[in-house]
Amino acid sequence: MISLEPEAAAMYCRILPVEKFVSGGGGNLGVFKPGSKYMVADLGGGTVDITVQEVLEGDNLKELHKASGGAWGGTKVDENFMQMIVKVVGEPVIQRFKCDSKSDELDLLREFEIKKRSIRPDATGKTAFRIPISLTEAFEEINNGADLRQSIKQTPYAKHMNWVGDKLKVDNAMIKELFTKVSDSIVQHLKDILNNPVSRGVDTILMVGGFSECAMIQEALKTNFSHMKIIIPEDAGLAVVKGAVLFGHNPATIVSRKAKYTYGVKITRDFKEGDPQDKKYQVKGRNKCSDVFSKHVEIGQTVKVGESLNPQSYFPLHSDVEEVVVPLYISTDEDPSYTTEPSCNYLGKIVVPLKGSSVKDKEIVVQMTFGGTEMTVEAEEKKSSKKLRAQFDFLDH
Repeated sequence: MISLEPEAAAMYCRILPVEKFVSGGGGNLGVFKPGSKYMVADLGGGTVDITVQEVLEGDNLKELHKASGGAWGGTKVDENFMQMIVKVVGEPVIQRFKCDSKSDELDLLREFEIKKRSIRPDATGKTAFRIPISLTEAFEEINNGADLRQSIKQTPYAKHMNWVGDKLKVDNAMIKELFTKVSDSIVQHLKDILNNPVSRGVDTILMVGGFSECAMIQEALKTNFSHMKIIIPEDAGLAVVKGAVLFGHNPATIVSRKAKYTYGVKITRDFKEGDPQDKKYQVKGRNKCSDVFSKHVEIGQTVKVGESLNPQSYFPLHSDVEEVVVPLYISTDEDPSYTTEPSCNYLGKIVVPLKGSSVKDKEIVVQMTFGGTEMTVEAEEKKSSKKLRAQFDFLDH
């Protein structure tokens, strides 16, 4: 069974005793009372995923804002660090270093990973990084024997870094700047979500994931959301995996979610004024329009887990067909017109056998059901009442 990370983290934090929280808000768990709303910020290594949830009676959870985010995780700070090194030694040197000394590159990143965890907002002085000898050798080879230690003095960083032995010492002020773009992106995304009407009443941010243990990121959120309660569980990096176990024991806790995409079916209908001419063709003398997106579920729509949505009827174009293909599509737009639009992607299909003798006898009813982390599409030939089902793992689309 697949669990969604923000939901798993929230489930885990709801069972923790107060003393297991490190929180600017004093660890007040009243946030999890029925009727309360809160934001889950899952800050991982690669990505940041944000969702908003409401606690219902019976300790069930309702998703108010679909999971969203971006590539603003801890590895983005690592990339910023490498970009700083590039500005010191040059792109050709880094490319040679990465190509010839892969293990040394990993050692350098591991060195930064360890040091960045100790950087605090009030840190002063310098932080030392051991620079692999292979990097200095690559610099000398490409720059005709030039000394990297002396070359640093000719860069704009001369006042902010210096070389001692095999270590590069960098002002902590520069190290902290490596976090700025990442933290600014996270803060802005949180503000955008909180400004959404569905987030009205949210006064708590629950920080989970390994990157949420970073003091620089904690300070950024506490500074920008000082009016809100910031809750951080101990071992925040394990909150998701422990919560996933709890979800596996009781998946019915999640009663509704927000649709991440618009879901629909590709159909053919009568040609209308304004339709593209390249989609026009004739069936029995009547003008038809192909590749039409027939919407079933709209992006952002609240969908109850296990409830069938919006059954819609369709008819084949010809009476002599023995089966019909129902192509399913998703879109990032609220109301796409055609399945060929850039926002649309093909999801899959259901092949429905037909037994009726006329077009009207071959009515097909299509409906979608969201349950767990899968979507089930059901197609039924109305006359025979024969139902066909297909499941789609929408986490991959």
